[in-house]
Amino acid sequence: MVNILSSNNFQRIPPVENYVLNRKNPHRALISIYNSSPSKRLYESFDCTITDQRSFSSLPVECNLYDILNNEDVLFNDEEDDDDELNRTISLPFQNERSIVSSELNWLLSEHSRHHSSINYNDTMRNESSDTKLQMKQNWYTDTSLDYQNFINIVKKNQSQFKKPPQDEHSILLNPDEFIDEEFEETISSIGEFKKLINYSIPLIMTFLLDQSFQFISVIIVGHIGTNELAAISLSIMANNIIFSIFEGMSTALDTLCPQAFGSGDFHTVGIHFQRCTILSLILYIPFGGVWWYSGDILALIISDSKVVTLAGMYQKYTLPSVPAFIVFETLKRFLQAQGIFQAATYVLFISVPFSSIMSYLLVWNFELGFYGSAIACNLNAWLIMTLLILYTSFIEGFRCWGGFSKEALQNWGKLMKLSLPGILIFFTESFLYEIMTLIASNFGTKYLAVQTTASTVTSLLYTIPFSIGIAGSTRIANFIGARKLDSAKKSTKIAIYASVLVGILNYGVVTLFSQDIIEIFTDDLLIIEMAREIFPIVGLTQIMDAVNTVAGGCLRGEGMQRIGSIANVVGYLIIGIPTGWLLSYHFHLKLFGLWYTNGIVLTFIGGLQTWFALDANWEQIQFEADERNRYEN
Repeated sequence: MVNILSSNNFQRIPPVENYVLNRKNPHRALISIYNSSPSKRLYESFDCTITDQRSFSSLPVECNLYDILNNEDVLFNDEEDDDDELNRTISLPFQNERSIVSSELNWLLSEHSRHHSSINYNDTMRNESSDTKLQMKQNWYTDTSLDYQNFINIVKKNQSQFKKPPQDEHSILLNPDEFIDEEFEETISSIGEFKKLINYSIPLIMTFLLDQSFQFISVIIVGHIGTNELAAISLSIMANNIIFSIFEGMSTALDTLCPQAFGSGDFHTVGIHFQRCTILSLILYIPFGGVWWYSGDILALIISDSKVVTLAGMYQKYTLPSVPAFIVFETLKRFLQAQGIFQAATYVLFISVPFSSIMSYLLVWNFELGFYGSAIACNLNAWLIMTLLILYTSFIEGFRCWGGFSKEALQNWGKLMKLSLPGILIFFTESFLYEIMTLIASNFGTKYLAVQTTASTVTSLLYTIPFSIGIAGSTRIANFIGARKLDSAKKSTKIAIYASVLVGILNYGVVTLFSQDIIEIFTDDLLIIEMAREIFPIVGLTQIMDAVNTVAGGCLRGEGMQRIGSIANVVGYLIIGIPTGWLLSYHFHLKLFGLWYTNGIVLTFIGGLQTWFALDANWEQIQFEADERNRYEN
């Protein structure tokens, strides 16, 4: 072939830039202006539409660049049927014409890479491209085959950066330059990234505090009815937390999938992930709804007070309709967080919490529905926050990643389940251990249960701070991975871990320095206050480990490594935690001290393990898996 191309009727072989990438066609047809007879195999292989023209260079071709790259040997195949051979010749441009065309096509190739690449066309890539072009020009007159080979190598090297052409009307790829925040275009600084984490975390902290405040207000309102009602709603909340941990763990898959798809510029896929996770969670609601309905019978196996168990079981049945609304709220919230919209849920809860609290009071006292009025208010609150968040997404912001309902959401559930199952294990084991601690404390007496309830409530409120930073960190890390900016993802991971240590120390200071004031908010009993003051320093120390553990878990979710967290949680909470807690509390008679010593040991083990894997991750493998997930969707 080289001999043919170097024959006398060819003056020079044009440079590699004369392979024109058609920017108007997403299939990006590859057009050669070589002065050779085209092969019929070329047309049949790529299903190109060709009309008879005067030269091969003028034949309109509708091909797929990726098919050509995978079949590059077809381009220069000399084995042709003589009967089907087209004899067309053209005059190649003079040197001056070639300079002009080369300059224009250089610009076209540059614009093509900048607009159609899934990552930004940075200075390093631009320098590599310039060096390659210079080398090609230097070898222009010595080895004509080098030009084509260099072109193939360049495109293959960056082939994963190019978007696949849409397969149907729903597979839209919006222009990332129009939407992706400017922080994806530049190297991040440590201070700037720390500020970004704080800015993202503040609305999340407000969201979780408002969410817990409604639960807290409901307990206060019901508590004034009677002791049995207070105990019943406490048991019901405990059961709810265990079952809700399954759906919350399911939704953590979106902490990986949605931000990575958004960072890569594939906005429609963000909506597909949201739909898929929501549908799967609603399907799981059917069997777990049965568990919810009969949770009173399950509690009867553990709790001996039949009246309290009966009230708790009825409360569970009344609140069952709220579960689907909470599922949609959780998945939609993560759909927005992937786009950097963290304040939406905060605005919604600012409206819903006062309204639902007032409704709870009116239903319990004014409408004389009593204990069950609180359950009805819980249903109203769930459907209200879901509706408000949908309206916010539809009319304010976040709608750009919604491509409409798609049948794609009913397919390819394997990737989602691979990330969801570890998330379920993480949240379930954590919730299970804390509820077991409460049950063990109840066996020591009412005073110990009151102290345990006080300590658990305080730690739950403080937990919202590192948990918010963990979500913000996971979103940032996943966005950077989707944008193929691994250096920024590494730096964001380190900054998130450092921030967790600072937050843990801050929480420790709050618990130890203000323990007296905090305890007196919950009770006036002097004995309970004294018992709580003795145990609060240990509770404060666990907050440091808890903060690191929580944020490191968020980093692993952003990296798509939930499986590490699930293994660590199962080993830590179930294999180490429950036996150690039982041993220290009963065998060594440490009671509540034994429970909180166990909690500290478990959190240190899990937090250390997750931090190690988050910082020492195989980033190339993480990038490969993220690319595979995005490519699989397209």
